[in-house]
Amino acid sequence: MSRFNVYTYLVFLVSLMACQDGERLSDAYGTIETDEVMVAAQASGVLEKFDIQEGMILKEGQSVGLIDTLSLHIQKMELQAQREALRAQSGQLYAQIGIYESQKKNLLREQKRIEKLLEVDAATSKQKDDIEGQILVVENQIKHVESNKPALFAQIRALDAKEQLLDDQLRKSHILNAREGTVLTKYVEEKELVNFGKPLYKLGDLENVYAWAYISGKQLHEITIGQKVNVLYDLDGGDMGQQIGEVTFISSKSEFTPKTIQTKDERVDLVYAIKVRLKNDGLFKIGMPVEIRF
Repeated sequence: MSRFNVYTYLVFLVSLMACQDGERLSDAYGTIETDEVMVAAQASGVLEKFDIQEGMILKEGQSVGLIDTLSLHIQKMELQAQREALRAQSGQLYAQIGIYESQKKNLLREQKRIEKLLEVDAATSKQKDDIEGQILVVENQIKHVESNKPALFAQIRALDAKEQLLDDQLRKSHILNAREGTVLTKYVEEKELVNFGKPLYKLGDLENVYAWAYISGKQLHEITIGQKVNVLYDLDGGDMGQQIGEVTFISSKSEFTPKTIQTKDERVDLVYAIKVRLKNDGLFKIGMPVEIRF
């Protein structure tokens, strides 16, 4: 029941009463609707730019506004500075490792020299033990410096992820139109403060509209999905125009008419919603009453 307004029900029941009096002209009565998209803010801040007006036709992906990005840019600059500091630390680690590796290389060379001297009794065991101890110290220093690398690189990766998040927020601060269509309603104005999720404007496809209407259970056998039907609309002077439409939806569940309206035939209290697709060249307006003939 929430999908359709009471007006459609009233017109439907009036048509049924006319049928009982032998004045039936159409099989169903309804109103023109369209698929609507609510475009909402994906960021929070002052709406610095908002270039739309009701009735404008927008293309998909068209830039229509910008939410203030100053704080995001400052956060990104701060993050980049932190990352540069960490990268500098990383460079120092590698430099320190290089120094220790050079020391180890010299100690290994000295170790080989002492071993050769030992073979001719020109060196002592103490010299051999001392050089091995020095090599062990340097190797432990290298391991200690190497152990700091994973934590440092993890911090850099965390900052990279934060920068990606900021880039995403910056991208979402640029308001891009969701799809091609006409601006039906504008909810905010330029320089207003908007929060994430706040509706900015409503978009509708006015080139492709549809008629929502109701039929009784007795009429279900008269209509099928894909069937072509005539959709009638009022013209000046009391005349009616018509256009061919296609049935794209027939509800599989019945709905009750408002309880305030009673009819002699209880079966009329159960109605089924139908949807008729129409190509709109500007004749049909949202909420416009129409009649449908099978």
